[in-house]
Amino acid sequence: MKPRQPRAFTLIELLVVISIISVLAGMLFPVFAGAQEKGRQTQCISNMKQVGFALATYLQDYEDCLPLNRFPWAGHDFPDDLTGSPYNWKHAVYSIIGNKEVLQCPTNPERGRFDESQANIPETQKARWMPRSYAYNGSYFGEYAINRGGRPADITRVRDSTGTILLLETRSDTPELG
Repeated sequence: MKPRQPRAFTLIELLVVISIISVLAGMLFPVFAGAQEKGRQTQCISNMKQVGFALATYLQDYEDCLPLNRFPWAGHDFPDDLTGSPYNWKHAVYSIIGNKEVLQCPTNPERGRFDESQANIPETQKARWMPRSYAYNGSYFGEYAINRGGRPADITRVRDSTGTILLLETRSDTPELG
């Protein structure tokens, strides 16, 4: 009896196997890409939730008052133009959050850029800049809103608390939207 030699694959068999694998891969890659996008969306929702918790903590610390969208700073009298104010609501809640990554939505194409609120202040370092994925409702909670004259918004005076937007995802280059 002769020992049997192992039989090799023919070229046709290899091509059939490769084509089957490529068809399966073509069907599965979109599924994986969709799952990856869903993961980024979930991370974005989680980030907004953490910022919401930070704002709730801020409310407790400051007697039910929300932070101003931009705070006055040395050298500018209120109500001067606060466009270049180096301290905004993101800085106010950053001490509670402690991580700039939370202020970046992974699905936002502008996530790697920083807000321009401090671009015209030469002594401000980029390390103090905040990412631009989320914006504050500057029309309602800003320093000029509802003729408050620079006083923070008292959350107990919001008429429609469930229908009022506080925070939203944005591509804008400023930390608040009017």
